[in-house]
Amino acid sequence: MSEQKQLPKYKEVKIERGKIGDFYVEALEDGFLVNDGGNVWYHPFVITDDNEKVLYVPETSLPYRPYKLESSFIIIPGVVNTIPKPNIDQLVQDVFGVWNDFLDVERKYKELLTIATLLSYQQEKLKTMPYIYFTGEKGTGKSRALELAEWLMYRPLNATSITGPNIFHYLSDGPKVILDDEVAYSINNDSDKRSIYLVGYRSTGKVPRIIEDSKGKRKQKFYNAYSFKMFASKESIRNDQLLDRCIVIKMVRGNPRFGGFNDSDEELFHRIRTRLLIWRLHTINDFLPFERPANRIDELFNPLIAIAKLVNFDKENIISIRDGEVNERLNELKSSLEYKVALATVVTMVKEKNYSVKFNDIYNNLAHLINGVETKPGKITSPEFGDITKQRIGRICKDILGGKKHLIMADGTPYLYYSWTQERFAENCKQYQITQEDVDQIISNI
Repeated sequence: MSEQKQLPKYKEVKIERGKIGDFYVEALEDGFLVNDGGNVWYHPFVITDDNEKVLYVPETSLPYRPYKLESSFIIIPGVVNTIPKPNIDQLVQDVFGVWNDFLDVERKYKELLTIATLLSYQQEKLKTMPYIYFTGEKGTGKSRALELAEWLMYRPLNATSITGPNIFHYLSDGPKVILDDEVAYSINNDSDKRSIYLVGYRSTGKVPRIIEDSKGKRKQKFYNAYSFKMFASKESIRNDQLLDRCIVIKMVRGNPRFGGFNDSDEELFHRIRTRLLIWRLHTINDFLPFERPANRIDELFNPLIAIAKLVNFDKENIISIRDGEVNERLNELKSSLEYKVALATVVTMVKEKNYSVKFNDIYNNLAHLINGVETKPGKITSPEFGDITKQRIGRICKDILGGKKHLIMADGTPYLYYSWTQERFAENCKQYQITQEDVDQIISNI
């Protein structure tokens, strides 16, 4: 490193985090944590020795509280100071202690939030990222949960009604953390934000936009959307696709151990988050095994389970939340018209012993399944779903279930048929959890 008096000859560049040559750096309030391929140490600046002679100094204009190095580390400018890897067991317990003391939710959710906090410091190693969504009435702790996340998680942007361009800019150099309060209102009015949130749970998630360069020439640019995100709002998001990407925590009024933060609490938060940052740098090159997800639920929970394994944390409560999500979503699916039509198609094919069946047979079997009555030609009315037309049923058969529509002549009369391949038949049975027992029971009652 060069002496302070030599610094004016270098071009100065501000940096928040990233890779400089062989170094990984994370900006602090007054310097950097640096990983040089093995050790982690502190220095007030970093200089590259290439032709440009660039001096890197920490970026200070940031939306979150700056990281501060613990006073227990002796800092001598110009001297390499090796910083040990934090005790991970103690660090996990300290993170859990914050969620436990300041938020009144079930223990399993406090454990999930603990692992989510550590996850935010390891995002680049994973293929998918869960969103956590707090919903509940005023005074139930939704905003407090985001405040705690702002204190503990990796370089968060916390605001109400964050705009799409804000997020594009903030995630331009890679995943950090987005905390969006009152998201239900803003998500309906910002197409950029919707696009970011819908694709941003996958590491490949990017949003294309057409921009003009300095010469007025239009060109396409792809913006990074991938990151851990946490939402809160009183009303539920009216977007089923986005909800599918969320682990929902329903909040109720409670009595946390502490109702607010004092100065000593904030000092504790600073110490914990700096140790998390040191842990991130110490593990920056460590491999994190990630199980291939089989479905959307796995995409949400496998990253959390991977982090739990990494830090030897009991993952049973996280698995119980996952299983609860699976059951809840399966129950929602089985109460949908889409599921009933799928079941009617499978029952019809099994009964006819053919993958090509008359549409009228599907229609009649569906009426039986939903206690429907044909009130007009081509229209079923049921207590659960109201009026359902043949056109609507046909769209589900074709567009969702993958059936092929065709006409077959019999005795000079054309009949509408839908047909499926054996592979698509099996895929629909698997997706909608339709068993042989389900089908046999229905056929016996028709």
